[in-house]
Amino acid sequence: KIKLYPQIEKKKRFVIILISNVNNEHERQHLLVSQASDIKLREKQLHQITSASYDIEMNVNLISKEFSLRNLKNSLNYFGENRIGNYDYELNNLLKDYINEEDINEVRDVLSFDNLIKLSESNDSEPLSVRYRIKNYEETIWLESTIFITSSKEETNVTILTKNVTENAEYMRIQNQKLESALVDAKKANKAKSDFLAIMSHEIRTQLNAILG
Repeated sequence: KIKLYPQIEKKKRFVIILISNVNNEHERQHLLVSQASDIKLREKQLHQITSASYDIEMNVNLISKEFSLRNLKNSLNYFGENRIGNYDYELNNLLKDYINEEDINEVRDVLSFDNLIKLSESNDSEPLSVRYRIKNYEETIWLESTIFITSSKEETNVTILTKNVTENAEYMRIQNQKLESALVDAKKANKAKSDFLAIMSHEIRTQLNAILG
């Protein structure tokens, strides 16, 4: 790198030329540019994955309680239009307007501001999920909301990603029904076996006692 410094002294003009080796500086700048491009690419890929996998993105600032809801797919708006506001106020509205009454308490426990604070302060980095039904639809629709905690030096943010899991939930419901039915049948069969053995034991023992006598 060459720097030129024009000078004037006593009506004389001259130039000071400084030459320095900037290989290391150039390499650092190139690395920073490459890393920045890589980060932007990863953010784009993450956004594409998020948009493809989830239907709703909610963000909560655990310092200011600022809340935002964004529909990731224009055709799906299970919680209405995009919105911003205070988290406690907006969560209460979502519970009241969209969540099935039987599931409200569970959803409130998991997504409450106090629980988000608790999760952010714990060392457990595993995301937490809750499944629930929404109302005002002709058929049963199951949603799953997953909590992701992101922290920085100044603030902690929570991202809640929500997707439709109706097929999985219905499959599990059917499997549970089959399991419950199988358990009932097994109990009936076990009782029948016990009754049969008791009767046969009594009948055989009576005849044997007669013969022995």
